[in-house]
Amino acid sequence: MKLFLWGIILSGFMLTHASWAGQIDLVYPRLEGDGTPYVFMDTVRTTFFFGNVSPVDARLEAAGRSVDVTTDGAFLAYIPLDTAPGTKSLRFTLIVERRLIDTLDFPYVFACEAEAAESDTTAVETDNFPINLKVTAEHAVTRTAPGGTYEFFPPLGTNLPAGDSKGKFFVIDLGGGETTYIENRFVEVDSTGCLDYSILSDVTVSSHLQQSTMTVPLSRPCLFRTRLSSDLRELTVSFYHSVSDINKITFEPWEGGVNLAQWQPSGEGRVDVTIRCTTPIEQGYRVRYAPDYSAAVITIRHQSAGRQGSLRDKTIVVDPGHGGAAKGSVGPLRTLEKDVVLTLGKLLARELEKRGANVFLTREDDEYVGIYERVDFAREHHADFLISLHSNALPDGENPFLRHGSGTYYYHPGSRRAAETVHRRLLHATKLRDDGIFYDDLALVRPSDFPSVLVEVAYTMYPDEEKLLRDVRFLKRVAKGLARGIQDYFRMR
Repeated sequence: MKLFLWGIILSGFMLTHASWAGQIDLVYPRLEGDGTPYVFMDTVRTTFFFGNVSPVDARLEAAGRSVDVTTDGAFLAYIPLDTAPGTKSLRFTLIVERRLIDTLDFPYVFACEAEAAESDTTAVETDNFPINLKVTAEHAVTRTAPGGTYEFFPPLGTNLPAGDSKGKFFVIDLGGGETTYIENRFVEVDSTGCLDYSILSDVTVSSHLQQSTMTVPLSRPCLFRTRLSSDLRELTVSFYHSVSDINKITFEPWEGGVNLAQWQPSGEGRVDVTIRCTTPIEQGYRVRYAPDYSAAVITIRHQSAGRQGSLRDKTIVVDPGHGGAAKGSVGPLRTLEKDVVLTLGKLLARELEKRGANVFLTREDDEYVGIYERVDFAREHHADFLISLHSNALPDGENPFLRHGSGTYYYHPGSRRAAETVHRRLLHATKLRDDGIFYDDLALVRPSDFPSVLVEVAYTMYPDEEKLLRDVRFLKRVAKGLARGIQDYFRMR
């Protein structure tokens, strides 16, 4: 009998002890398995940590501060960092009924104290300037400075006169003291050594109601930049390292899409060619070289097929972001952005098809698709509209309790109204904080061929919003809202 009672007591102790077992799952910042300290930028003094704990009713502390835990066990904390020299450690503790059931130590160091990066072995090795470069890589970009923001997007075959180099960047002369910078991986040195200006010849304009084309003959492909006027009716293409030999502009035929075409020199070695349209240039435009590089071809879409205000016969490309190894943002409960937006993309495609649109998804399963492949996909399918779907995260150092909710991004002025109409419906559907409409140089909104927007439905890292993103009813509501936003855009044209 005594043995039986002791067995009951011992079993009870083991069950009670087991209930004390817990776990702190720190999802971000993520540590390497070998215990290497996490490196924060020197400017970060307070930052966020998120993850989940079990049991969900345990008390979590970080550096002695209490951290809120949701009923699902998720947590998001904004914690000051120790700025003392050397490697520091931030301790997380999990407590149940005053008993410590788990600890986690997070080692970190600031970038200024981390080991110096290896020297750059890709630096340009030439001093025979000036030289001519040719763009030999797809989707090349130039920057405002070495490591600066994107500035030009030169197509294959573009000639670029370089007058100097800085590290792995060539310095490109734009004339008039202006410069831009291109990484050496995008170009090769032209063995001919030719530095001649490109000569622009007589221009031809084919003007139609739905699409107009301007052809500008060139003696050699040169760098160009496009600019839309504030009323969106006038497109100017600036050709650099060029001179004009344009005597006339021929219109063949003239059917109402264009009401003006002209050129003028503008500064040293630059020629501006302008085309003015009868309606706003919102449906897209593109500048590319002819297949034999003998001309720059400017194409403007005046209107898409189908009835005004209807999605019938419109081609909509839906881009569920990330995929495969590119997981995107992650939430405290390890919800993956790539999974959320794929589900949303399929729901949105269904809603758009109900409204008569022809819909194409850039991916239909969990596969990696490059960002430029997605853009090319939209072009190949002659998209009338591109929408890229995402869920958001913040960089280290930002306060997640001040910034969350739904946001929308665009790049070209012609896509601003599209962003506004979609964003309005997005907010109505999510009922979340308005994170804003942003102008941003993102690859998926950069193409000028069609209106394009990128939506950040919610913040995956924010526990309350992660919970919504895991709810298919919420995603269905968002899909209907986005479909209505796209339809609003075509209705208001």
